Amino acid sequence: MNHLGIFKETAEIPSPTALLHNRCDVAFLIAVAILAGLTFPLTNILAGTQDADGVITALISTQKLTWYFWGQDRFLNFIPALAISIVDVEWNLRFQIFLRTFFAFLAPSGVLYFFSQSVKFLTFCVVLTNCLLVLTLGSNAVFNLYVVHNPFGTSLVLFVLSLVLSRRGQRQIVWQMAALAIGFLAYATNMALLVIALPLIATGFCFSLLPRTQLLRFFIINLLCIALAYLHSRLYGIGATPAGASFSWQSIRSGYAAVAYNVSVGGWGIVALAAISCGVYSSKRD
Repeated sequence: MNHLGIFKETAEIPSPTALLHNRCDVAFLIAVAILAGLTFPLTNILAGTQDADGVITALISTQKLTWYFWGQDRFLNFIPALAISIVDVEWNLRFQIFLRTFFAFLAPSGVLYFFSQSVKFLTFCVVLTNCLLVLTLGSNAVFNLYVVHNPFGTSLVLFVLSLVLSRRGQRQIVWQMAALAIGFLAYATNMALLVIALPLIATGFCFSLLPRTQLLRFFIINLLCIALAYLHSRLYGIGATPAGASFSWQSIRSGYAAVAYNVSVGGWGIVALAAISCGVYSSKRD
C-alpha cells in the first residue's frame, strides 16, 4: 500500500478491516457529514421550496409506505422507510432532507475509496470535493444535488458500504451476504448506479487499485444485486420504466447545455486561481 492507501498486487496487502477498525477516523467522517446535513439544508427556505417529487416522499413515509415511489417501478423508498417513525409530515420531510444531504455529502467516497482506503485521506478528499461542488455549481444544481429527492448520493454510499463489507470477510459467507443485501438496496434505490459502479470496478481491476480477487468477487456480487433489484422491481413495482438507451445527438446537446447553465463561472474562477496559486507556490518551494 502506498502513501495514499492504494493497494498493489505486488505489495503485502493489509487487513481489509483497516477502515472499520479505525473507528475514530470513521466517526469523524460521519460526524462531518451529520454536521453538513444539519447546517446546509434544514432551513425554512430550502424545506419550503421542495417540488412535488421532493414533498411526496414525506406523504409516502407517513401515509402509505410502498416498495417504490408511488406509481413507479424504480426509486426504492429507502429514505422514506428510515423516516417512517416520524408521523408529522413537516418534520418527516425535514428529516428526509437531512438524510438526502448526509448521503450526498458522503457520496464522493463511493468513487474515492477505490483510489485510497485511508480514512483520513478520504475525509479530506470528501470535504474538498463537496467544497468544489458548492463553489463551481450554480444554486439550482447545488439544490438539486443536496436537497431534492436525488437517489445518486444514497446509492453511492450504499455501494461503497457493500464493497467494504465484502472486503472485510473474504472467507465468511455472512459478510458476503451482507454485502449482497446492501448492494441490492443500492441498485433498487437507483438502477442507474450501474453506469458508475461497473466501470469503477473494471478500472480498479485493470489498474490493481484493490486486490483483483476481491474486485472479481465484488463484481459477481454486483451482477447478482442488479438481477435481484430488477426482478424485485418487476414483482413489486407499478408499470415498466423504459430503458431509454437510444442514442440522440439532441439529447447530448441538451445535456451539455444543461451542464453549462448550472455551472458557476465565478466559482470556477476561484478554483482556477487557487490551483494556479498552489502551483506557483509549489514550484518556488522546489
